[in-house]
Amino acid sequence: MHLLGTKGGKDEEVHILVEGGKLFLWATSASPVKMDGAGLIDLARKGRLFEEGWNRIVPPDPNEELARGPEPMLAILMQPKQSGDQEGNFRVAYGCGPYPVSWLRELRALTPVRREERDGALTFELPARKKTYVIDSKTGFLQSMRVTDYKGNVSGITIESFKEEPFPDPKLPARFETVPFDLSQLQAKWTEQQGWVAILLERAIGRWDEVVRQGKEKDVNSALTRWAGGYLQSMHLYAAHSIAQQYIKAELDRGTPLADLERRIAEETKRFREAFEKSRKDVEAFQRERLGDLSYRMETDAIESPVDSRRHPLLKKLLTESFDFDTVEKERRAGHGDPLDKVFKEELEAKRQL
Repeated sequence: MHLLGTKGGKDEEVHILVEGGKLFLWATSASPVKMDGAGLIDLARKGRLFEEGWNRIVPPDPNEELARGPEPMLAILMQPKQSGDQEGNFRVAYGCGPYPVSWLRELRALTPVRREERDGALTFELPARKKTYVIDSKTGFLQSMRVTDYKGNVSGITIESFKEEPFPDPKLPARFETVPFDLSQLQAKWTEQQGWVAILLERAIGRWDEVVRQGKEKDVNSALTRWAGGYLQSMHLYAAHSIAQQYIKAELDRGTPLADLERRIAEETKRFREAFEKSRKDVEAFQRERLGDLSYRMETDAIESPVDSRRHPLLKKLLTESFDFDTVEKERRAGHGDPLDKVFKEELEAKRQL
């Protein structure tokens, strides 16, 4: 995607490329950056598989509005200045959400005051956000966005072109800075998915007599444990990446050239594995804490939903059994393992690109 606009009275070009699970972003006034979104895509894929499996265990009612699980989402966001001491902002993000693009999510959440269709484009006005969207009526892709600040000044972006065909190879900058995916971002994405899973859990609790009659209690337990195993694996990988970063930094601080670490990658990977094993108890404590937090949030979400209060003990028992740490850790190891070699290699590559 190629965006054209102005910044501080000067022309601004923004290039966005999503390829192979990675987001590349470069602009006239900003350093080129790269973010690995493969983990987010994998999270969305597994979420979809969980939803499909759950619907087979506890089929939705014909009139039930289905929860939308997370999927890869491209976000193009603009926020106007709300006051004299506040700056507006423009942000491009790539992650997971209930819709493939951010503007569809925003239009779904708010009621536009005006909707007009002309020349193959749909115009939506959102007075609460002081924002106007123009969307291609055929593809659903954004054509332009305008926002109005507190003084009435209008700014915006226009999509130069959108084609449903292979895009010509862009001229990429020579180097990109790798943007790390930190714990707060990872936790936020799992929190989004957790809210959606809580809705599915509410369905099972509300129809528990039917679940028991069909002998599917263990199926419900197993499905929740597998989902929690995916969550625990994300926390495990976060810890592994953190330890790999610390190991590489310590070696570089000792004066070891990065090229030497890459040349001795087999030996260094073995030493990193040994360092990880020394931290295994700390990693497990971190995982236990995070899994406990997840179980608490799941229980709180479900209790606050319109579930018969007489079912609350059942809900607590179900979560306690499904989210037992030893059971979930066993599921995590069986389904995911410890890809420490891959983690170390990725961190070396990220350091080289910096």
